[in-house]
Amino acid sequence: MVIHETTHRVAPLSVDRNMVGEELPILSSASGLAYISFLPKEEQQTLLGLLARSSDPRDALARDPAQATRLLEATRRRGHGVRQAGQIWPHTGALALPVRVGRRVLGCINVVWMARVVSPKEGVSRYLEPLRETRRLIEQKLAEARDR
Repeated sequence: MVIHETTHRVAPLSVDRNMVGEELPILSSASGLAYISFLPKEEQQTLLGLLARSSDPRDALARDPAQATRLLEATRRRGHGVRQAGQIWPHTGALALPVRVGRRVLGCINVVWMARVVSPKEGVSRYLEPLRETRRLIEQKLAEARDR
């Protein structure tokens, strides 16, 4: 997954600036988890297979199908991807939702916070509903564009 857009130019307190173009590990980022967890099963299994063959250490979890499946099922049940700290971004937490048109997952939308200031529970409590509303607006505009 690649970050295509951020709010850094309009958010002076943003952390981890210059993220456009950065790659996100699928199984250890909130957006990656939101993306893969909501793919149709066949696409999900294909992507897990590709990750399992990767030599990138961030993809190692894909080589444990049972653990990867549990993580994806939990993410899907919750309805969102979440990450708090971790090896790659120890100072932040994140919440992400898939952006879909029909059954097709087009990408994700997320919010990031400072991990030492906001707990995962508080992040979800604060940001999930506004993020859902933003996603709803994006999906509505995408559906309208598709139907034109």
